[in-house]
Amino acid sequence: MNSVPTFRHGRSYVVFGAADRGGCAGVVAIIFVLTLLVIPPMLLLVSESIRNDTFTSLMELLQDDIKELGVSNIHAGDMVHAVSDDVFVTPGAFDPEMSVVVPNALLLNRHTEYCQWQEFQTETCQTCTRVIRAKDGTVKEEQYACNCFISYSYTKSWRSHRINSALFNQPGAHNNPLRDPLPPATFVAQSATLRVGNQKEKSANWWSRITAQRNAINEITMDDNMIQNTKSSFRRVKWNPLGSPPKKDWIKKMLPSWFPKDKTRFESTDSLKNTPNSPAALEHGFVYAGKGYFYSPYQETRSEALFKYFMEYMEGSLMDWQLGDLVKSCTAGDVRVYYQVADPSVVSVLGEVKYRKPHSLELMPRTTETGLAVGLVHAGIWSAEQMISREDSDAWWTAVVFRILTFIWSIPMCRLLGAFFGKRVVDANTETKIFQVISMWCILLGFIW
Repeated sequence: MNSVPTFRHGRSYVVFGAADRGGCAGVVAIIFVLTLLVIPPMLLLVSESIRNDTFTSLMELLQDDIKELGVSNIHAGDMVHAVSDDVFVTPGAFDPEMSVVVPNALLLNRHTEYCQWQEFQTETCQTCTRVIRAKDGTVKEEQYACNCFISYSYTKSWRSHRINSALFNQPGAHNNPLRDPLPPATFVAQSATLRVGNQKEKSANWWSRITAQRNAINEITMDDNMIQNTKSSFRRVKWNPLGSPPKKDWIKKMLPSWFPKDKTRFESTDSLKNTPNSPAALEHGFVYAGKGYFYSPYQETRSEALFKYFMEYMEGSLMDWQLGDLVKSCTAGDVRVYYQVADPSVVSVLGEVKYRKPHSLELMPRTTETGLAVGLVHAGIWSAEQMISREDSDAWWTAVVFRILTFIWSIPMCRLLGAFFGKRVVDANTETKIFQVISMWCILLGFIW
């Protein structure tokens, strides 16, 4: 598995005359206009709906009696908040296709990268002039692009998405197999146990304190419905024989402040003993290639090779050998996978008691009146009010982003509506343009609400 990119020159040619592409340009323009008309309002509608449901559900939780573990009268159906610095997850988040398990990981993200060609087009045109004569006899001279020199180049490297090469200028020589044996995915641990220690109720009555200690909650169990809502940062996972970070370079030891702290988690390669017999390895040839990557080489069939040679012959690239072909790099169609985990050492939880035992209880998300299931798990030490505030802030900022995008959408929409009614918005003064855009945006937002 090589990460060195490959560069190749494609064809170059000159197009004489005006740089009008014609053909399907009109159809593309119509599709673009329809997309501009429909997609942004729909995204705003979905965003505002999510924001409204989230705000209503969180306000419902705030109005409820949220109990801390220090009280003794905790029953099924109560909302409970707790903080734990002892998180125990068994067996941890697990990827069944690769047989990869990371102990004490609440979430496991699988990221997939694809070795793909990407096409780049450069266009250099001259500037020509022509005379336009209107029906009323007026004459106007205009400039336009003409006699364009168009060239193509290609770069092959690892990318986070697949690229369709069917529309390339030379699809035969730069074919991208669209295989996707292991698409990106997120895996959630089935359950997690939070050890919270002894919780003492603050009471002046000695008998009440003894009773509280007898009923103290020592463990909290969460199922996957709670864990999937974990709000935490992720870090890379790498495997090596010792399961420990490699030794630092001398320059990093001399100048530690110059280099960011490496948060990578290291696991022993002994934990990958089942990977060679996993479905991904048996069906797609995945192997652990080091540096945290699992690699699957592309195996070209005979029919695919013959079809590729035929395409290269038709486009004239069959004998097109370049220096870039000598560079050892990945093969288009290769796939590699790496993992990131969320494994906080301290978590704050807020959820509904599903059932209680003498010294333990299980939490689950609470289904609010809006139908939204709310169960919060945040990395770090947070109070119940702070957790609710963070969730509300995230939903608010998401709504703000879509509102800003819709405000930008209102600018070309005003011009389209003006053209529909026979008005030239571009000829209006600046104050009128701003008023029109704000009015359009407010009308759309008011209609949604």
